[in-house]
Amino acid sequence: MDIKIDGKDADITLDGEKTLGDVLSGISRYLESAGFCAAGLEVDGMPVTDADVERVFAQNVDTLQTLNVKTRTDAEMAADALITIENTVKAGELPAGFETSAPFMFLKEKEGALYTLITSMAAKQDYERLGAELREIVEERRRELASPAKELQAMKESVHDVCRRLNDFPLDIQTGKDAQAAAAVEYFTLVIRKLFRLVLLAQFYGYSYTGILNSDSMNEFNSVLKEFLSAYENGDTVLSGDLAEYELSVRFMDLYNQFAEIKHG
Repeated sequence: MDIKIDGKDADITLDGEKTLGDVLSGISRYLESAGFCAAGLEVDGMPVTDADVERVFAQNVDTLQTLNVKTRTDAEMAADALITIENTVKAGELPAGFETSAPFMFLKEKEGALYTLITSMAAKQDYERLGAELREIVEERRRELASPAKELQAMKESVHDVCRRLNDFPLDIQTGKDAQAAAAVEYFTLVIRKLFRLVLLAQFYGYSYTGILNSDSMNEFNSVLKEFLSAYENGDTVLSGDLAEYELSVRFMDLYNQFAEIKHG
């Protein structure tokens, strides 16, 4: 089977994959690592519709001649998803076929919080209250898409606030302020997700963070983060407190400063 990406020959060699679904799973991982996603398929010259997906994915690759994967960047898919969310809030109902649409699938895979919020809004028919929350998120994401590097610079205050909360984390746990400690972890999670979302987007605007992403400091940060989350989830208050105050807050601030110092080009 000849494999093309956006109509161009792809240097992809099959390695025991039996079905088209198996092949696409590997291609999706490859695209995701580069900030792209599959937005459409053509099999043997014919476009694959939503209704065809399950049947086509089960086909044996030996019975197929060509596969063309049409791609879009995560930024483009995010923009489409934001428009869909905005239109949904205005209309007061989900559009027909939304559950199988590309924007919805993008939200489900890449934007879990937004996906949960919009499905909850539809299930509860709460388009006024939850719609207002969604509109705020949409505006924030639009700013990110328009100027990710600028938004990254503007995160400085949030990062300082996160580090302050991490420094207070041990005392919160020791004094029974469990809700405050949990809120600090949740806030840290939101901020770090935003940081790496912006890093990915900014790379499409000519910023290069490869050196940082592959650095020892990045690897050490990831290791400390995993250890902290494991200790916190297992109720090890001493270890999670020490890691939050003496390791995680310091390393997160250092990592953010490295990203913020990168210039265009």
